[in-house]
Amino acid sequence: AEHVHHRAVEHDVEDLVIINSRISYQEVLNVISRSHLQLLRILKPAISTKLFEGIALNVPFLATIHPGEAENLIQQYSPGSLIVTEESGDKIAEAILLARERYMNKQIENNDVDNFLNEFSREKLTIKLMNIIEINLNTHG
Repeated sequence: AEHVHHRAVEHDVEDLVIINSRISYQEVLNVISRSHLQLLRILKPAISTKLFEGIALNVPFLATIHPGEAENLIQQYSPGSLIVTEESGDKIAEAILLARERYMNKQIENNDVDNFLNEFSREKLTIKLMNIIEINLNTHG
């Protein structure tokens, strides 16, 4: 925490940086749900749980990610998000300015939460897993 405070002072942003002790998962979700934009950085081959939480909480992303599955999910279920697939500070800056413009002009598209929750419900995912197991058992058993 001391290192973070020192860096905030160094960059003259200490009024913008709040350092707290550990907060609960529920509080994290509450903070995300009140956000206007969520930074999402995913490194291959992982997909962050932030992706699923952000879509379900109807918060658009500024996603700095590689092309692939995460990009496809965001395009499908979070049309108001901005995706930068290359390591470019200029592209990220452009995306931030566009996000600000959309917010100021109230042009933020809602996420497709209902279809997302339907597609990724525990029940639906369990059924998919059961089908995969059955196919493998029938093929190899």
